[in-house]
Amino acid sequence: MIKTILIVAALLSVFWFPYPMTLILSFAASFFFPPVAFVVGLLSDLVYFVPGAYPVPLGVSLGLGLSLLAFVMRNVVRTRIMAA
Repeated sequence: MIKTILIVAALLSVFWFPYPMTLILSFAASFFFPPVAFVVGLLSDLVYFVPGAYPVPLGVSLGLGLSLLAFVMRNVVRTRIMAA
């Protein structure tokens, strides 16, 4: 239940909260389901993208980076817990 609420909050934070809060929520939700950060980045680019502002879409780039980071950290934590 908490995981679902966190994922929904991360998706809705694009519309309700400032960008740093969206980053924090999407990173926290990515620990449970890593593609969430990419989806949040895609959603933010769909809503707020300005053509010509950046050479690549910023939200998708940050979302992909956060997803990869969360995926690696999740695997490291899972491996450390199982190894102990």
